[in-house]
Amino acid sequence: MAGSHGDPAEIAILLPHGEQFGPQRAGAIALHVRDVTRASRLRDRIRIYGAPVAEPFAGFDFCPLTPAWHGLRGRNIGLAETLRRRLAGRDDVMVEVYNRPNMLAHLAARAPDLPLTLRLSNDPTTMRGARTPAERTRLLARARAILC
Repeated sequence: MAGSHGDPAEIAILLPHGEQFGPQRAGAIALHVRDVTRASRLRDRIRIYGAPVAEPFAGFDFCPLTPAWHGLRGRNIGLAETLRRRLAGRDDVMVEVYNRPNMLAHLAARAPDLPLTLRLSNDPTTMRGARTPAERTRLLARARAILC
């Protein structure tokens, strides 16, 4: 990992498919990511990945992703897979998944060496990939951090 104090060269924030990272239709998660990124000392290392929007928030490094094979596994897993492919072979990036434990579980299974964190805004026991104690135990074992 590059950077001072062990900080990664890139922090890849992965939004859920339904979040619109733009002023027209931003949800609570997109607004939170915008505000936290704006205030971060690592802002120049943060790239935000999510579904394409007509006009993303200005002044942020936003990268639109098209979900891979979303018809089979859903758009959120499709976004996670597209990001995994985009980051393949890199060892200088950390991925922060927002509010979708199943996306983190997909990345954990397909990219075992990729540093992952999970940010939760809702009760995880109601979310795919974190409903059971066994699922939550796997998330805790794999994630570098889980922030609530």
